[in-house]
Amino acid sequence: MTGPLAIAVGIALVLYVGTPILIRFSVKLNARGRIEPVDIANMPPEVYEYFGRTAPALGACGFGLAAYIRTPDMVPNVVSYVALWVNRTAGQMATAVAIYASASGKTWVKCHTEFLTKVADGMAVLTNNATDLNSFRRVPMKDALHAEAVQVLEQLYRLHLSRESRLVPAAAPRYLPEEGQEISSFAEGCEYDIRRQAKVGYLRETQPGLYRQTWVGAYMMTWGELPPVKHIRRAFVRARARRELQEAMRQPVAPPRNVAITHISPYRSPS
Repeated sequence: MTGPLAIAVGIALVLYVGTPILIRFSVKLNARGRIEPVDIANMPPEVYEYFGRTAPALGACGFGLAAYIRTPDMVPNVVSYVALWVNRTAGQMATAVAIYASASGKTWVKCHTEFLTKVADGMAVLTNNATDLNSFRRVPMKDALHAEAVQVLEQLYRLHLSRESRLVPAAAPRYLPEEGQEISSFAEGCEYDIRRQAKVGYLRETQPGLYRQTWVGAYMMTWGELPPVKHIRRAFVRARARRELQEAMRQPVAPPRNVAITHISPYRSPS
């Protein structure tokens, strides 16, 4: 094996074999991590700016602000700031999110907004404009679309309405937390998503509320973030988002009104 080829093989082995091993033994997910209310005065300037920039559009779409929160220890080296919004007439929720991630002495922030319709039977429809793809395994009863090109929130909401109209039966009761319970509902939703990854074999609970990746999960989740898999995934996601956006712009859907609402949380289901 020639020198350059040996180097290339060595790099590939480190990335595709060594990195998943390192991540499996070093990364813990805290499904019951702290979720702290936070006021504007204690937000970093980037967070304050993003929340302020998204607020008028979310309000125009019929959403009302429920809470600002901070999650400092759910994921290692990641602190998230989240603005929780609720549209009680339409039975929908939304989040504006600023994520601070640290590695190798550097910190960077990424922001996105997501719309969520959660049906009483557990079905969830999510539409966001995040630049990063989710590394979790796809699960039944959850349809998420990453539309990173759609940064105008009115268009993102229009896209969500189009998807919701096809995926959620009109008469299906929708879940919304009672007023004042939005933060606890958010915490339940986070733990619920992590528990489902344990059920599909990507995570395992090592202590109550603490999860590590399984061997399968470590390799699949890491490979999904490495080339060429990452580029292939992103190409498919972008193509799907373009198709769905074209459909939404061609046939606009009005926001639902006077929908059936339940306050019984589907996140408390063992599934």
